[in-house]
Amino acid sequence: MCKRFLFSLCASLFLLGSPARSQFWEKKEYPKWDQAECSRILNDSPWARQYSVSTVEIRPLQTAPDDDAREARPQIAYVAQFRSALPVRQALVRMGQLAAKYDEKSADERAKIDQRAAEFLDRKFDDSIVVHVSANSNVVAYQRQLVTYWRSRGPIELSTTAYLITQDGKKIPPLRVQVGEAGSLGFQLVFPRQVDGRSVLDASNKKGIAIEFLHPDIGGLGEARVLLEFKPNKMLYRGNLAY
Repeated sequence: MCKRFLFSLCASLFLLGSPARSQFWEKKEYPKWDQAECSRILNDSPWARQYSVSTVEIRPLQTAPDDDAREARPQIAYVAQFRSALPVRQALVRMGQLAAKYDEKSADERAKIDQRAAEFLDRKFDDSIVVHVSANSNVVAYQRQLVTYWRSRGPIELSTTAYLITQDGKKIPPLRVQVGEAGSLGFQLVFPRQVDGRSVLDASNKKGIAIEFLHPDIGGLGEARVLLEFKPNKMLYRGNLAY
């Protein structure tokens, strides 16, 4: 019995002393990230979360030819990213490099790309938190309705229904709202970095934060409260809280 106790104790100490497995963004500089790694940071990481609104569509056995293109599971998906967080901006830069086939460019062309990247990466967010939300649907008609809704009513709606929910449950409205970037459907929420003289995020606190907004009634899917949760104690990059 004593031996079993000692073995269990040693195993526990070993596990406690073992360092957590490092993520690729801690082991590799961003110019070495591949497309899949960039996509992970931008879609499913400590700085990016996804939320979907969907329903199962019951289709009759006999359908008209035009109905064949209809989705059996219509869906609207949102992705929220902390764009003020350095790893997210680095992933965006790297994705741009890969799309432009950066490694095949001449030295002069790479220098111009590097200059634009440096301007983007060096931007300071001393007093603000920028959260970018993209929206997409697998139904073309829903996509059009989303474009119409967010670009017409979005700024007013988001300024009164979108919040950053702090670790102590306080709801902070955005300072600014921007809707409809060129070539994409989405919106940007800018929140204060400090409230009452204190940082909005605290990595030493294990409680999470959340980004909240209302999803409109599109295609009969119904209005929904979207809540995307983030863990500040996981939002660490190179030893620092990145947000």
